Amino acid sequence: NVASWAACGSQAHFEIVTKTAKGSSTFPAHLVLGKTFENHAGTANQQIEIPDGGSAVSEINSEVGGQTVRVNIEADIKHSYPADLRYFVKTPAGEQIELIKSGVNESGWTKLSTEARSSSLGRWSLVVSDNNGQDKGTLYGWKLILINAECQQK
Repeated sequence: NVASWAACGSQAHFEIVTKTAKGSSTFPAHLVLGKTFENHAGTANQQIEIPDGGSAVSEINSEVGGQTVRVNIEADIKHSYPADLRYFVKTPAGEQIELIKSGVNESGWTKLSTEARSSSLGRWSLVVSDNNGQDKGTLYGWKLILINAECQQK
């Protein structure tokens, strides 16, 4: 059961227990309260150099309303040593959150994501930082995908 005061878009954490003849296993799990939906909030296609020891910053202005609970980003990034890079998203409220790399899409773009509670409306920034010298890269473009929560009031 979830308390009636739980906020829309918040997470309910619980455990899943499986039992077999060989014993039991417990797995942590969570779900987002309310219906979630994906918004393609925008795409930025611009070539920005990622300098040694510096950062590339690109912005997308989202006109999508609602409460974001998760941010997914797909970015076209070329770098001679990708392990040097760290990725962040800056929310419209100014909070900067580190992104987690989760692979590449069918086009070879880097897939990044994080949990974030923010209004979807406003300026979102992708920050790509090169933590080491001797090589540089380029951010060619990125897509901002906001996962929002929607709850019906009774």
